[in-house]
Amino acid sequence: MILKGVTGSVCPGEILALMGPSGSGKTTLLKIIGGRLSENVKGRITYDDIAYNAVIKRRIGFVTQDDVLLPQLTVEETLVFAAFLRLPGNMSRQQKYARVEMIIKELGIERCRHSRVGGGFVKGISGGERKRTSIGYEILVDPSLLLLDEPTSGLDSTSANRLLQILQGLAKAGRTIITTIHQPSSRIFHMFDKLLLISEGYPVYYGKARESMEYFSCLRFIPEIAMNPAEFLLDLATGQVNDISVPEDLSAPHGVLDSEKAVIKISFFCACCIQYLHLKYKTQLEPKEKEENHQSKRVPESLQLAIQVKRDWTLSWWEQFIIMYKRTFRERCRDYFDKLRLVQALGVAVLLGLLWWKSKTGTEAQLRDQVGLMFYICIFWTSSSIFGAVYVFPFEKIYLVKERKADMYRLSVYYVCSTLSDMVAHVFYPTFFMVIVYFMAGFKRTVPCFFSTLFVMLLIVITSQVSRNK
Repeated sequence: MILKGVTGSVCPGEILALMGPSGSGKTTLLKIIGGRLSENVKGRITYDDIAYNAVIKRRIGFVTQDDVLLPQLTVEETLVFAAFLRLPGNMSRQQKYARVEMIIKELGIERCRHSRVGGGFVKGISGGERKRTSIGYEILVDPSLLLLDEPTSGLDSTSANRLLQILQGLAKAGRTIITTIHQPSSRIFHMFDKLLLISEGYPVYYGKARESMEYFSCLRFIPEIAMNPAEFLLDLATGQVNDISVPEDLSAPHGVLDSEKAVIKISFFCACCIQYLHLKYKTQLEPKEKEENHQSKRVPESLQLAIQVKRDWTLSWWEQFIIMYKRTFRERCRDYFDKLRLVQALGVAVLLGLLWWKSKTGTEAQLRDQVGLMFYICIFWTSSSIFGAVYVFPFEKIYLVKERKADMYRLSVYYVCSTLSDMVAHVFYPTFFMVIVYFMAGFKRTVPCFFSTLFVMLLIVITSQVSRNK
């Protein structure tokens, strides 16, 4: 059991921070709230007193800790394609472009709009710009609830402050924002409206972030030195109360620290400290929060009408196909027309042409030579088609999973677009190859024979590609 008895609520215009040590259950709770994790979950989560459904799903934006963005696209292309796939079909192209332009200006990424996003092997924009692009990707559809998993991880203090200021602006526009965060600076900590502190799956504090220090002071947990509030809270959540005065009914162990007995005492004291904090939460904070949650709230009429509408795609299959094909080709075109692939095709073609230079079919042995050449060509392009593209799906799986969870397009659209886009390279290179080998090897120089040979060659390549995709 990871989460135990977590209770709380957050309203529009507020930022809720989920804090706690590593492994405390922050990300698990965030995934449950966002509908990304539903198996083996006991409890109840409502959105304006409505259970999670397909309509609610489209009102939730989820920004993962790792920025899942196609590396070869520019920032502007990433947002434009997302806008065309996710925004309603009744919006015009100009309205969608205007929406993208507004998001770019709102997030302050005008300077890098024409730069590639980049990734592990592709040079691109900075970490802060990637994170803002990921946020823009989600707020394109104007979600009511925005969830972010460790948005400031890997960012310097200036970039992290800038990001939180952007989130404050998004919250003021009426959005509800929930974010996990590990150890923010004191400035960032005071930007949060509410705070949920989790320790080993148990909540130990829930309320206004600015009132957290006062609450623990009332419990007689007082820092003995000047400390960052977030550092103080994390120390309490782990039971490490060095430089922190504790209540009299909790006494720290004394003795030689390097002895096994003292280590056992310290571990026991940490567990007692966490249990003490959880007990105080159960008696002082949880009843008040449950009372507020049980007050009757009126569900907005727009949401009442929306949940009655039958779930449907925002675009037709053909419209999704056109947009996805353009995006897929734009993403992969650099790999399709790579100089190395061209040199490989040219080099192998010339080498085979020299080995079978002006071969003849006058005798059975000479005929076997040409049959051997055709067999080698078929094997070469079959293996090239399979192994040259076998790495595409593993790299793109994370993008597919993310976009499918957001209902951006049908799975069949992705499959057809991926197959047809790859077919461009799988037609161009074998054709270029055969034009060289066919005449150097001395095959029969007639138009029907040449195109019949080329057709069979392309048929083998395409069959290998389609079977690989399956």
